[in-house]
Amino acid sequence: MKPADICKNSDERVKKEAEILAKQVVAIGRKLERERKKLKDEPLTIEYDNGGGQTGIRENPFYSSYTKLLSSYTKCLSTLIEIIGDSDEAAKEELTTLINLRSRYKVSA
Repeated sequence: MKPADICKNSDERVKKEAEILAKQVVAIGRKLERERKKLKDEPLTIEYDNGGGQTGIRENPFYSSYTKLLSSYTKCLSTLIEIIGDSDEAAKEELTTLINLRSRYKVSA
């Protein structure tokens, strides 16, 4: 779905900003989908050697980065949903689509 379609019923005073936010939500969603496919192959921890004699095991930075991206996505999506509202049937369908997409990406604290 195109950002302009998602935001077509937005308040005219913030429509341009809503479309920018929608573009970001779509882009982050695509990135999350690509990275999600890598989750199964990524270990939770990795070995490290800092070259100064320190070695060990640490958290895999992939998960930290993924979690931050996911958190940004859900915050942006929630904000976008607040902006676009559900003033008519088309907007309700768009909102339902976005909510369904958001439900695929839950962040737990």
